[in-house]
Amino acid sequence: MVLPNNSAINPIANPWYLFSKPIKSVFLLQLFSIVSFSTILYTLGIYLVDHYNIPEIKASQIVASYAALNFAVHWLSGYLGDRWINQRTLLFMGLMCQILGCLIITCTTSSTQLSTAADFQLTLLGFATQLCGNGLCITCINCLLNQQIGNSSDISFRESVFLWNYSAMNIGFFIGLSVAGYYQLTNQYSTMFFISAISSSIALIILMKNWKYFVPETLKTFSLGWRIMTLPIFLIALAHAGLSHAILSNHMILSFVALAFGYFIFHLINNSQSNKNLLLFLLLALSALVFWTLYQITPITLIFFIKNHVHRHFLGWKIAPQWFENINTLTIVLGGPLLAFALRRWRLAKTIFSLPLKFSCALALISLGLLVLLIGIQLTPDKEAVSAIWVVIKTILESLGELILSPIGVAMVAVLVPKHWQGIAMGSWLMLTGAASALAGELTRLSNIDHLLQLSNNLPYYMHTLFLAASIGITCSFALLLSSPELDPTIE
Repeated sequence: MVLPNNSAINPIANPWYLFSKPIKSVFLLQLFSIVSFSTILYTLGIYLVDHYNIPEIKASQIVASYAALNFAVHWLSGYLGDRWINQRTLLFMGLMCQILGCLIITCTTSSTQLSTAADFQLTLLGFATQLCGNGLCITCINCLLNQQIGNSSDISFRESVFLWNYSAMNIGFFIGLSVAGYYQLTNQYSTMFFISAISSSIALIILMKNWKYFVPETLKTFSLGWRIMTLPIFLIALAHAGLSHAILSNHMILSFVALAFGYFIFHLINNSQSNKNLLLFLLLALSALVFWTLYQITPITLIFFIKNHVHRHFLGWKIAPQWFENINTLTIVLGGPLLAFALRRWRLAKTIFSLPLKFSCALALISLGLLVLLIGIQLTPDKEAVSAIWVVIKTILESLGELILSPIGVAMVAVLVPKHWQGIAMGSWLMLTGAASALAGELTRLSNIDHLLQLSNNLPYYMHTLFLAASIGITCSFALLLSSPELDPTIE
């Protein structure tokens, strides 16, 4: 990447000037393309219960399957990108699927007729189309960002780029969650989904305007020709089947992740030159899997807890359950550039924190957040709503953990993994969140959440879930802390 020819620019004080126009356009693509996903992820369960009157347990499983399948498509996108289809074409296809999926859901939701089984399946088809679009987009955007960075070995600059990109994504999350909360409170779901389609359309316009900057790399070894058009159809059909059979699809996702780990373990054994970096990649991947499992408990299960058991009124205003997640987005939007600035200053001052130490801190923060919410529930008198302050504190702590782990983890893929594996590694890394969604669903099952509908007081089961999740996170944080002092990536 070429820096501006201005010696007066201080890269510490003015990090924005380090970024080229293509990099800034990727930030905008990330912002507008993520709106539809953020709108749906934290509304899907509530929407299915309100609009189709299905049980909360079934809705939770569909949400888990939606998130898991979305990130499974991330992996496939990473595998296909630049081997079969160039990244910008995949991104174009993904945005088109996002728009089409949101429009399908808008049409089925705005129907004045009574909902039928056929309407429900058509709605699932819309969600399947949208999740395939989002799954294709995110991996492509991260790969295009890596392409614009080039082969720079400046770790602090790479971290800064991905932290700013993560902030852009969370601005999109803030917009999506704000829209979702407002229209969920007013029961105007069709308007909400239509706004999501508009946001994806804006992202498509940005892509077309900057098409020339994203020149395909010469790694493509296969040519699909006209058969490229069958890819979205195949993915949508597969995702629709997965949403219709949620538990089975979650188990399949976990199997695929196990195979992905096996792939990298095989190369770790057979590639002695990259042993240290691949070992660190696997260690951090396992840590990220635990982190995202704890994180996904909120949209899958705790969203119902917030809706039904938390006091959500402030100064006469009713707070939508989705709006609590805006605390997460604000923390990251404000904290991303600040953390990028701090990491760069610390590196220049020769104060370097190892990657395992950063990930250990992230696990400790999210575990502490779950424990705080558990304490809040325990301190709440019987038959009273839990104070929203406990949810706020929990969300801030997990947001700080996410800020440390997520963008830095994505940035390190290009450092820890050889270039010809980076597409697969990027997809695998992002797919970890999908596997985490499946694991979060299983965790709630282990906590007897299946019995929620049969109990007049289901708070003990939420408490069991929180205690089990926090215990897992703290244990893994201490284990990772023990490996922190010596492991640091070798730059080739």
